[in-house]
Amino acid sequence: MQDALELKRLGEMYVEQGDYESAELLFRKVVGIDEQYAPDSVALSEDLYNLGLLCSALEKNAEARAFLMRAWEIERTLLGDSHAETLKTFNALNEVFYDQDSLAKEGQLYASTRANKTSVRTYH
Repeated sequence: MQDALELKRLGEMYVEQGDYESAELLFRKVVGIDEQYAPDSVALSEDLYNLGLLCSALEKNAEARAFLMRAWEIERTLLGDSHAETLKTFNALNEVFYDQDSLAKEGQLYASTRANKTSVRTYH
C-alpha cells in the first residue's frame, strides 16, 4: 500500500501542475492497487472519486461517470447515504451527468443550426 500512497502523492503533484494526463495514469495505477489489496474500501472510493474528477477534467465523461458511480456505491454501502463523502461524490456525479447532457444538447443545437444554414438562401 506504500506504493499506492507514493503514486497518489505524485499524481496530486501532477494535478497541481495541470498535467492531468500524467495524473490520470498514476491514479489508474493507484485504483488497481486498491482493488487488489483493499477492494470496496473507503480508500478505493476516494481514489475512484479523484480519478473520476480527472476524467471529467479531461472530458472523458463516460469514464468519469463510471468511476464516480462506483465510488458513490461503495460510499453508500460503507458510510451511508447522508455521509458528507457520499454526498460530495453524488454531487460530482450529478455535475458529470449535467455536463454530458449540456454537451449533447449543444451538439444537437449546433447540428440543427448547420442544417438550417445550408437551407437558408441569402439574397443580395
